[in-house]
Amino acid sequence: MKRLTCALLVLTLCLTMAACGEKTETKGTITEGLCYEATGISPDETVVTVDGVEIPMDIYYYFLMESTIYAEQFFGYYGMELDWEMKFSGESTVADVVREEAYLNAVQLATIETLVDKYDIALNEAAKKEMDDQLAAAIEQVGGKEAYYEIVANMGLRPESYERIRSAQYLQMALQQYYLTEGSELYVEDDVLAAFAEENGVMTADHILFGTVDELTRQPLDEATIAERKAQAEKTLADLRAYAGDDLYGYFAELGAEYSTDPGRALNPEGYTFGPGQMVQAFESGAAALNVGEVSELIETEFGYHIILRKELNEQLAANLVRSDYFAKLVDEIMSGTTVEESDKLAALDVAAAYDAFLAVQNAGEDTAEESGESAEG
Repeated sequence: MKRLTCALLVLTLCLTMAACGEKTETKGTITEGLCYEATGISPDETVVTVDGVEIPMDIYYYFLMESTIYAEQFFGYYGMELDWEMKFSGESTVADVVREEAYLNAVQLATIETLVDKYDIALNEAAKKEMDDQLAAAIEQVGGKEAYYEIVANMGLRPESYERIRSAQYLQMALQQYYLTEGSELYVEDDVLAAFAEENGVMTADHILFGTVDELTRQPLDEATIAERKAQAEKTLADLRAYAGDDLYGYFAELGAEYSTDPGRALNPEGYTFGPGQMVQAFESGAAALNVGEVSELIETEFGYHIILRKELNEQLAANLVRSDYFAKLVDEIMSGTTVEESDKLAALDVAAAYDAFLAVQNAGEDTAEESGESAEG
């Protein structure tokens, strides 16, 4: 359940910084299984509470291991061994970052459950069926329920905790659908979203591209063709500068239809609506520097020469573009009074030892599977 939504992740960051309250001290009763053996904390002991919603240790441990796996993959990508003491930013070590990520995911889970309860959101029959079908397929794939829940146990989870995590994926989708449903308490009108989009750098711009690379191979065109297209770009820009009519947008569109080599123009005849990072930097910067109704100088990118026309923001497209981002802001406002409590035991947890125990169980499972395969072949 990595990063259930960008919105809720942002929310949990805000909650973490604002959290205060009594420490959680709910004791567990289970003294066996991977979670307990790896951490010394009972899997059913509450270690994080968000406005009364309790997260037990086995769920936190699952998130901790998941975050550690991501960290190890990150180091591996750069050909390095996982270094728990390396500092990422400030005084935070890798162990600190992994621990914080697990905590945020725990808060994220509780937040979803809180909002679902607050707005009385339930899974529809299609979602329930999808959940059931997914579980049945997984059980069949591994050879039955016993084998399936052995895998769950080898992740450090009790069956009920695993089902809680699995359900949260679908509850999050139901919450998102509620947010998108006109008339719901969370629904936001397009004009509000468009204003939010504009505040966050979303813009609409048309352009005429004089391409200098092959559209299919992305390889540079021959020098003569490139020179010809640059000359045409310069002439087209001069024509635009000399235009004295009262329909610049229409004239720009005519020139675009005639000269632009952008294959996306047919689908975007009025231009593109985009946010920060969605276009190559030179194009984005060039568009951002223009006032509405202004035409740029020639702007060169790896795709060729562009002439850009900044246009009024397309509010509908802009609204669609930022719905998920606005959800973060909306949920943050709704949950601004949330209190998060955390067990003191988490700060003292030896993440490296907990991960070593996790790997030992996984490696033992792989060895058993290999032995079973060899026996079957024999």
